[in-house]
Amino acid sequence: MSFDPIDRDNMRLCFPSKLTEYTAAGLPLLVYAPIYSSAARWVEENQLSAELVTEENPEKLDCAIDKLKLASYRNTLAINAFNAGNKYFSHKSAQDKFFSLLLNCEG
Repeated sequence: MSFDPIDRDNMRLCFPSKLTEYTAAGLPLLVYAPIYSSAARWVEENQLSAELVTEENPEKLDCAIDKLKLASYRNTLAINAFNAGNKYFSHKSAQDKFFSLLLNCEG
């Protein structure tokens, strides 16, 4: 995601829809985004669902990539990303939330 100050509002407000697809596929994720971005906040709220780099810094990005070379770490990230994706993005989750809102409106 963009680190350019001109894109700050966009990064803060717009959620990357690809996360829904990547989590559904159970992929290990690397999120390279500013700390204020919606993607970085999602990773912070869902610990070990992705490797997160919040500085525009090639050395830190290289370190993150090195961590992802470990198969066991990638597996942990993939499982956690899949579980977080099911919790937030699955059809069942959306349906449950929708019905819950309907029930709360009936009162």
